[in-house]
Amino acid sequence: MKRFINTLLALALLAGFVLPFTAGAADAESRQPLTFYIISDTHYYDPTEPQPGEGGQIDLRYSAEILHAAVSEFLAQEESDILLVSGDVTHNGNRIQHEGFIREMRRITEAGKRMYVITATHDYGREVSRNDLPGMYNAEFGYQLAYSTFDDFSYAVELAPGYRLLCLNSDQSYSDVMMEWIFARIAEAKAAGDVILAMTHRPFLPPADFYPVISERDMLRDYDKVSTILADAGLKFMFTGHSHMHGIKQKTTAQGNTITDITTGALCGYPAPYRKIELSGDTLRVSTLQVQGIESDLKGLTLQEHLQHNFTGMLTVLFDAMANDIETFAGMAGAFSVSRETVMENKLLFQTMGRLFQRLKLGSLRLLLIRVDSSVRDVQVSNLLVEFVGNLYAGNRIYSLDTPIGKPLFTLAKRLDRVLPIVKLFNLKLPFESLTSLFGSLIYNPISDTLGEFAL
Repeated sequence: MKRFINTLLALALLAGFVLPFTAGAADAESRQPLTFYIISDTHYYDPTEPQPGEGGQIDLRYSAEILHAAVSEFLAQEESDILLVSGDVTHNGNRIQHEGFIREMRRITEAGKRMYVITATHDYGREVSRNDLPGMYNAEFGYQLAYSTFDDFSYAVELAPGYRLLCLNSDQSYSDVMMEWIFARIAEAKAAGDVILAMTHRPFLPPADFYPVISERDMLRDYDKVSTILADAGLKFMFTGHSHMHGIKQKTTAQGNTITDITTGALCGYPAPYRKIELSGDTLRVSTLQVQGIESDLKGLTLQEHLQHNFTGMLTVLFDAMANDIETFAGMAGAFSVSRETVMENKLLFQTMGRLFQRLKLGSLRLLLIRVDSSVRDVQVSNLLVEFVGNLYAGNRIYSLDTPIGKPLFTLAKRLDRVLPIVKLFNLKLPFESLTSLFGSLIYNPISDTLGEFAL
């Protein structure tokens, strides 16, 4: 695989020389503006199934209602007839869940609008196999509009004149043959002067710097090399899901080509987000919307308030268990892509951290001669962690070095980074290069996670 990827990289660079990207100013002016919407990780759970308990990052009890409301909001707008769904459409692949999800999608096609769907690992199980999925979805929801297909799952479509989309329907990795197919489609688009976009399920770039440390298995396999190859071949934008985090991440290759991963949070999770993508001239604009409400009574709360209450409540229990009940913590950590094995192998570290988080206030950093603004000295560290994790999933990483909360935390991380060379002297292999970057990505993203403008 490594030799194949390196060969593809060389071919990509050669194609970039032989087939230069021709979508310049004249092409940008000739293309009509295009708008489409994206939802991800709907985790449809049928209301007639046994009801799950309260609490959690997603709320399966209302996933069907949330999807129904999102489809209604999409149908109500008149500026776009295109909706993308980037996988994990059901919660565990039960047939009744697929039937309910398909009913909602038919509301869209029956209204004369278009659907482009990919599926993922949550969409097959005991009742529906992966090989059943093409027969359930390909006849209606995007695949039938393809100008090129691969292996009954992945497909390429023309969204509008001058715009093409690759729907990369793969559970975790792209085979050698699939990479060849992807590369050929990019080359075709470049030769035609068309904008080429792509959608896949698993993160193409880490949604935060620490993500591969705790859950590299949830990334696209060989993501670093594959993203480099495709960026240098001419792919600039990938739409993803899976992590349930709402964010935007960029990478610039050694050749100076930038690729942007726009990941959309789980529709049935806090804060019920979905994306609006607008392409006009030489600019791609991203904005975030939230499902406005559902029919069920949420005890006087808005949908966002209800989902946030569930999520923060679970996080509070999680951090308490981290300090006081490591078995419970190990069982809950899987919701955040941390395996039970990882927790139990490092339980002393987790317990120590959990107890520190509960006891410390931000002002405690003054004992390390770190200046802390008086307005935030009494903030409990455990409460901060609840907020940070919630912000990561909602797309609100706003605590930069210039904020009262961010400044002392970044200062602490920089001081700890000075110790890392000493740690490495003992031949201890660390899964990161910089604590500043690792921790900083939890609380701050220099690119807005929820909106922005990018050059096509």
